[in-house]
Amino acid sequence: MEMPLCFFLVLNIICISYIISDQKIVNFFKSTALLASCLFIIYNCISANQNYFYMYLRLERSSATAQNIISDIINLEGFDAQADTVAVIGAKGKTSENVWNNTLPYIRGSEDTDTVLISQNHYIKYWHYFSGVDINAANETQTDVIKETDEFKQMTSYPNNGYIKYIDGVIVVKLSDK
Repeated sequence: MEMPLCFFLVLNIICISYIISDQKIVNFFKSTALLASCLFIIYNCISANQNYFYMYLRLERSSATAQNIISDIINLEGFDAQADTVAVIGAKGKTSENVWNNTLPYIRGSEDTDTVLISQNHYIKYWHYFSGVDINAANETQTDVIKETDEFKQMTSYPNNGYIKYIDGVIVVKLSDK
């Protein structure tokens, strides 16, 4: 959105610069329009760079989080990718206390999360495509049953120790308390 607007403003500057007049009022409005267009271009370039930088940070945080989790799952004693089922719970929560106020809602998404992986399916697909690890995902019924157990409620959430454990034969990853 920002860059097409900058292109439009550059065209605006070019068109305005062709206006020739000896009248002071016309020259004043011409100068004001040129200055406003230049300021809009600068603002939009800064805004676009800032937003894309925050998108990059979210992507990096998502990647690091997913890599840390799969590494911890693989290092679990008795882990078998073919046989074990994994439930990723709380993926819609934040994995840090970062506040993403400076990004626009259509760039950060509708929720105030700091990661682009916002569901169990996202993590499963990420691990498949980027880590080469195929994981069996827990179904919704299993996840709902696990959420109601006292053992799950007492678990700490990511990145604290104890955010991964076996509950009822399912590897449970608790990303947040939400």
